[in-house]
Amino acid sequence: MLFPTPMTRVLIASPRSLQRKAIDVLYEQRALHILDFAPAEGEQLFKLGTPLEGVDRASGLLIKLRSFKTALGLERESPPEELPRADDVLPKIEASVVALEMSITSAADDKAKLEGEAADLKARIEELRTYSGLPLPLSLLSGYGALAVFTGTVRPGFEGALQGAVRHFDVLSGEDPAGVVAVFVDKESRDAALKVLLDNGFQEVRVPPGELAAFEEIQAAGTALSSSIEPKLEAKSKELDALKEKHGPFILAAAELLEMEVERCEAPLRAAQSPNTFVFEGFVPTARVDEVRRALEQACGGKLHFESEAVPQVPKAVGHGHGAQGEGHGEAHDERAAVPVALNNPKSAAAFEYLVRLMSLPKYHEVDPTMLMFFVFPAFFGMMLGDIGYGLAVLFLGHLATRTDSPDLIAVGKLLRIGGLVSFLFGFVFGEFFGFEVFGSEPGPLKFWAHDIYVPWLAGVLNFDGYYPISRLNSVPYLLSLTIWIGVAHVFVGMVLGFRNQLRAHGFAHALFAKGSWIIILVSGVLWMRAMVGVMFTGADLGGVTADPMFGIGMGIFVVGVGLLIKGEGGFGALELPTLLGNILSYARLLAVGAGLAVGLAGVGAGVGESQIGAAAVGATAENEQMFGKGLLMTVLPETIVIFGLIIAILIYLKI
Repeated sequence: MLFPTPMTRVLIASPRSLQRKAIDVLYEQRALHILDFAPAEGEQLFKLGTPLEGVDRASGLLIKLRSFKTALGLERESPPEELPRADDVLPKIEASVVALEMSITSAADDKAKLEGEAADLKARIEELRTYSGLPLPLSLLSGYGALAVFTGTVRPGFEGALQGAVRHFDVLSGEDPAGVVAVFVDKESRDAALKVLLDNGFQEVRVPPGELAAFEEIQAAGTALSSSIEPKLEAKSKELDALKEKHGPFILAAAELLEMEVERCEAPLRAAQSPNTFVFEGFVPTARVDEVRRALEQACGGKLHFESEAVPQVPKAVGHGHGAQGEGHGEAHDERAAVPVALNNPKSAAAFEYLVRLMSLPKYHEVDPTMLMFFVFPAFFGMMLGDIGYGLAVLFLGHLATRTDSPDLIAVGKLLRIGGLVSFLFGFVFGEFFGFEVFGSEPGPLKFWAHDIYVPWLAGVLNFDGYYPISRLNSVPYLLSLTIWIGVAHVFVGMVLGFRNQLRAHGFAHALFAKGSWIIILVSGVLWMRAMVGVMFTGADLGGVTADPMFGIGMGIFVVGVGLLIKGEGGFGALELPTLLGNILSYARLLAVGAGLAVGLAGVGAGVGESQIGAAAVGATAENEQMFGKGLLMTVLPETIVIFGLIIAILIYLKI
């Protein structure tokens, strides 16, 4: 569970006459990750394979079925879970597709034509509305020999200026003074009239075609739309809905089968092929190698060549420096880098694989962090939110998200359900309900149970007094100390895992300089913190810290760690030392988010930061659904603004 599934590299060879049987077995087993064959330059014997017989037939049927899915609105619906073999139903699919093609295609084409006509009529109505205030027929607004006609919008009161510039004119307008007007002038005065109109903000509006007045044309178009087009469109929609209800399951199942069939038929394009033999190469989970071999031998009647070699997640020989050993290890690392990664976690932790995939899958030789997130994520989420009411709200939102059709929303919903449940439980630890402290003896405006519970075996741990619930507004020193120690522990675990990854990938020397140095520096910081806790939270004398032996030991360990860091990463590595402190202090947000909720500041502060990022994330997701995860992450980031501001406010207020 802490590492990806072990893989074995396999090579499968058999006569070409048995290629279809072998491919069927491999697809039924769903265990082989095929490596695409790339023939070497000058290779004469093995070439890229050719598709199996029947691929053109299956592809043609699949194209028609996909058009049926589009016409009936089935693109987002899932096929049945159990599907028959394509070989058994392909003739039936072909006959059914021929029968359905006429009815579905004809109805879809008719509906598309009617939708086009309806859209044209609606667009014409919108165009005519501009002239609906003019009682004159549209045909009389143009086409004169002795008159010039200007139609458009102009500022009210232009008539006086126009009267002094032209000999004869007439103005036709509606009730709206800002609406379209028609100005008639004699041909000789056209230029003078245009100058006056432009000086008064004239903007031309094209006259739509038509014989009647605009309001009469609108009535005619509306009548045609409501009495003819829309009833026909509704009838076609009902016809397609009936076809969808009757044939939808078959179309979905047939399309899924044919997609699988086309994929199988095109599998030889990824294999090596000689005149008499085919060869597949790829990776199979080590635990299933024997199962795949037996199935292939049974299908091919023993006419099979099967080679397997386990790919170690830890190299057999690791170089500790430069030279021949280091180069050999580099080659092994490159080989392992090409191995596919299959996560292997319990079903209960599968939801957290979404977070792992959102960032980056671990490499074959690296630790899989899913199980660690399974324990850490809910705990941190619960500590940050830690409210009975908010926990129930998040739990409900998560449940709603799991009822949608979006795989991303379903994954997020599962995480929210877990986080909401843990937040609900932590709400009893902090005694809060929608930001109000409803339990405990601390004074407050809304109390359901004004008592504390004493837990003696926890008294004294990090100066904890042993009384529950813990008031987040009145226990800031204790909670801040607790969250920092949690940060130290969490960062330490991450560094140990990083050390393990480097050890498996590059050997001990590289791991020591790259990660071990940071672990040593962190340990020295822990010793310093242990010596300074009294100063930080009890007001003890700072001079007593230097006399503490832990402080001196920490200083010595720090020097060793920095020396290893500079030796491994150079002077630039030392420049990153402040980030270690920043990472640990950032765990104070476990306290800050909850306190922010209690005083009602977190939502306001985060909203300012998210006002632009949220809109950008929505736009990116609308263009590409694959951007949902990254958009969600970027939308959450502004939360840190209010978190750190709230920490500072609390510390100043309490004078810590």
